[in-house]
Amino acid sequence: MSCCSQAHTALHAKPRRSRYAYEQSCPKFYTRLPQARKYLQATPAAPTEDEDTGTALKLRVLMLRLPAAFLAPLLAALASTCCSPACSQPSPLATSAQPLADALSERVEEIGRSVQNRPIRVYVLENRTPSSTRDITLIYAAVHGNESSTPGVVKRLRAHLKQHPEIVRGRRILLMPTLNPDGLAHGTRRNAHNVDINRNYPGTWKLIREKSGFRGGRSAASEPETRAMIRLVTLYRPRKIVSIHQPLHCIIYSGQRSKTLALALQKNNSYPIQTGAGYPTPGGFGGFGGYCDKIIQTPVVTLELPWQSPQVAWNQNARGLLAAIALPPGF
Repeated sequence: MSCCSQAHTALHAKPRRSRYAYEQSCPKFYTRLPQARKYLQATPAAPTEDEDTGTALKLRVLMLRLPAAFLAPLLAALASTCCSPACSQPSPLATSAQPLADALSERVEEIGRSVQNRPIRVYVLENRTPSSTRDITLIYAAVHGNESSTPGVVKRLRAHLKQHPEIVRGRRILLMPTLNPDGLAHGTRRNAHNVDINRNYPGTWKLIREKSGFRGGRSAASEPETRAMIRLVTLYRPRKIVSIHQPLHCIIYSGQRSKTLALALQKNNSYPIQTGAGYPTPGGFGGFGGYCDKIIQTPVVTLELPWQSPQVAWNQNARGLLAAIALPPGF
C-alpha cells in the first residue's frame, strides 16, 4: 500500500488527529488536486465550532504548501464541497453596503380610491435614521389613462432608488405611479365619471363645455382622484413636484422656481422647455394660477414624454429625475 493510501485510510479512522499527522508526514498529498478534493469532502457535514476552526487552520497550512498554480482550482474545490453552515453566511466584505440599505425605509400608503374603487397608492421612501423632512419630492404619473408609458417611468425610478439608497439619505421621496387607475385600466384619458382629472382642481376651475374634450367635472375637486392628490400634498407638503405626462415631448413650467426645476430636467434630457401647454388648462394642477401655483405655492413641472416605451423613457429621463430629486428645498 502506498504512502498516500495508508494516510487516506488513517484519515477516516481518526479524523482530527490523523489529518494533522498526515499533513506533517506526507505533504506530497497536498500538491495533488484530486486527493485534496477528497480531503475537503472528508470534512463532517455538520462540524462543531471547534472542528470548523480546526479545519480552517489546516486549510491555511494547506494553501501555504501548495504551489501558486494549484491555489485557484483548490479554492474552487473548497467552494463546491464545503457544507458547513458557516460557509453559507455572507462575508462581511460582501455586506459592506448592508447598513446603508437597512437605513432605507419604504411604506405604501393608500391615499384614496378611484370612482371604481381601485386603490390609489403612494410609495414613501425615506431614511430610518433621523433626517430633515423639508426635502420632500413628489413624482407622479398616469393622470390620464391613455398615457400608458408614464407609470413605468415612476416604477423604474422606485426600483433605482431602492438599489441606491444613498440617494434617499436626508430626503423623503413620494412616488405615485398611477393617479387615474380607472382610466389606465380602460385606456381612456378621463376617469370613470368621464372627467379629466387635470381640469378638476381648485384654483382656476370653471365649468367646461363637453365638446371641448376637457370636461372638468360638476365642481372643483368633485372627483375622488383629485381629492386623493389634494390629500397627499396637504399631508406631506412636498417642496417640488414632477408630473409625468405624454405625448408633447417638452417640459412645461410656470414661475422662476419651477423654471429651475425644469432646467434640472432639461440639462439631462435635452427636451425643449416652455411656459405652457399651448392651450388653456383651467382646473389644472400646475400652470399659472393652477392649484400648485395659487393655493399650495409649490413649484411643479410637467414632464411631457413623447410616444415611446417605458424603458426608453426611463433611459432618457433617469438622470434628469435624479437631478430634480437632488435640488435642495430652497432652490
